[in-house]
Amino acid sequence: MNDDQLHRLLRRYPAQIRLPKSFSRSVYARITAAESSRPRSTGLRRAGGALFTRLLRLLTAALLLALVLALGWGLSSWLFRVGQTADEKKEIRSITP
Repeated sequence: MNDDQLHRLLRRYPAQIRLPKSFSRSVYARITAAESSRPRSTGLRRAGGALFTRLLRLLTAALLLALVLALGWGLSSWLFRVGQTADEKKEIRSITP
């Protein structure tokens, strides 16, 4: 049976489900009880959480930038020292006190 045949068959014979009226009442009662037991967050608490999240992201970005800059500076100075010949080092020392 392909999808079209199955679709037509299901459309021809819809399921007739009868739920007792108490079913929906008990479902809504459980939802209401769960919502009332959950502590409500105030607008100030939400704003503080949002501010904390933004500051944490900013701090993370600043630390990452500082790390990248430090690694770049350290690597470039190490490569500069390694790449110099003995004559270049003597010349630099003679110029720089």
